[in-house]
Amino acid sequence: MVKPTIQFIQGTNEQTIPDVRLTKSRDGSNGMAIFTFTEPSVFDSSTVVGDITGFYMIDEEGVIQSVDVNAKFVNGKPAGIEAKYVMRTPREWDRFMRFMERDIEWYMSCDKMASKLGRREPSRKSFYGGALAHRNTSGTMESSSAKTELWMKERCQWSLEAEYEWDSS
Repeated sequence: MVKPTIQFIQGTNEQTIPDVRLTKSRDGSNGMAIFTFTEPSVFDSSTVVGDITGFYMIDEEGVIQSVDVNAKFVNGKPAGIEAKYVMRTPREWDRFMRFMERDIEWYMSCDKMASKLGRREPSRKSFYGGALAHRNTSGTMESSSAKTELWMKERCQWSLEAEYEWDSS
């Protein structure tokens, strides 16, 4: 299994766990994932390694990328990044969900290993809150989200909380 990663500078993995919000049109034809990183680690290395060139989600299937990346500054210093990934087809939505499923699977295996070794690795629970609680207009879970939520509940006993916003388009 290839470790799923998020990068802003190709070759440099982002260490900060983002908050994620999802929107999806009622007909399921398009949607958006909005990632908010507070004090991302890329700010520590960007002057040494290079410039932020985009938003890259990398796993064994390949790279999902976006150039919709905005830095937030407080008192002239970088404080956060908001990255948006627009999904224009159900196929792109499913691909994004597979990335998220792989990412949580990787971090859960790291959590288990760390527990055995007496260490604590970062959890991606908050990263998945929005996607896992996605509901369609009838209030039932969409297929890939439902599978992920069931898997999470069975394996982790986590209660999933999320904000979900319907896109009015």
